[in-house]
Amino acid sequence: REENGLHYVYKVGKDQRIAKQYVKTGKILYGSAIEVKSGLTVDDYVAFPYGKNAKDGVKAKQTEE
Repeated sequence: REENGLHYVYKVGKDQRIAKQYVKTGKILYGSAIEVKSGLTVDDYVAFPYGKNAKDGVKAKQTEE
């Protein structure tokens, strides 16, 4: 997502709640996927999918899929 020219995702924290995490982006791949260059690690969980009503502090549900 984008807000005021900055890109962000919702990341799941240790408390299992989502929080907005700003990321640095790079290339647009395949016309729709955006490369994330920094702001996340391979150990982070990103909340997906989420609707327009997603906000900080909402409890995340982790699935096996």
